[in-house]
Order: sequence, then structure tokens, then C-alpha cells
Amino acid sequence: MGPKVVRGSRVKPGSQDRRSSHPLLLTRGGASRSGSDGSTGRQSATRTQGTTKDNHTALDQIRGHEKDATKLKVTPSSLALIYETIMAQHKQTQGDSKKVRVATKQLQVAVSKIAKSCSEIGERNATMEARADVFETELGAVAQQAGMHDTQLVDIQ
Repeated sequence: MGPKVVRGSRVKPGSQDRRSSHPLLLTRGGASRSGSDGSTGRQSATRTQGTTKDNHTALDQIRGHEKDATKLKVTPSSLALIYETIMAQHKQTQGDSKKVRVATKQLQVAVSKIAKSCSEIGERNATMEARADVFETELGAVAQQAGMHDTQLVDIQ
């Protein structure tokens, strides 16, 4: 049985190794967690379970924060899908390959920036979801520059 979670206490990023390797499972503290905080974590954990391990290889190509990506509303599978779509676009494009290369680089920067800031601050789920919205907006801008349509980013939701 893991250590008890004290009401109102924050779980520091370093302490996640004691309880679970999956960061989202940290919110499953039981009755000591507030309602909205706990329910958000449980939904996210259910949605990303089973996909995290499979997509680590694809995620490593994007940035080195594969664990932090699971803290966001964006799932690892959707990140990998977006990355692969942009890379496929890159290969198909002859004349505008430089434009797509720039967009791909911006995608990498956006992913690492959002994931790193969430990790450093150690924020709660509600704030992380707000950051995920910012993340989606940045991805939308990257996709437009790469010549992709918005419909190809629906999987982010």
C-alpha cells in the first residue's frame, strides 16, 4: 500500500517513482483529493492507458519528455499521429520542403515547451488542461504552415 496523500498537499515530480511510473495515476489518491482534481485525473488515465508504452518510440523522436506528455490532455498517440502526418507531408512536398521543415521544428519546440513548463511547475490537472488548450492552438498554427487542414488535427481532442 502506497503512502497516504495528505489533503491539499502537492505531489512533487520526483516522488512519482515511489508510487507509479505513470504520472496520471498520482491523482488516484482517493477521498483525500478534491472532486474535480481526482475525476479529471481518472478520466485522463483511462484514456491514455495502453497507448503510452506503444508510442514512446515515436514520441522520443519529437522530444525527451514522454512522461510529461501523459500529464496533458493531449494523448501520446495523438502526438505521434501529428508528428507522423507532418513528416509524411514533408516527404510528399518537393518545392515547399523548407516550409514544412520549419513547421516541423516549430512542432518540436511547442511540444517540449509545454511539457517542460508543466513538469517544472508541477501544476494540478485543471491548469494542465488549460496549458493543453494553448498547446492545441500552437499545433493548429504549425499545421497551417505545413499546409495541413484543421480536420487532420481532430484527434487531439
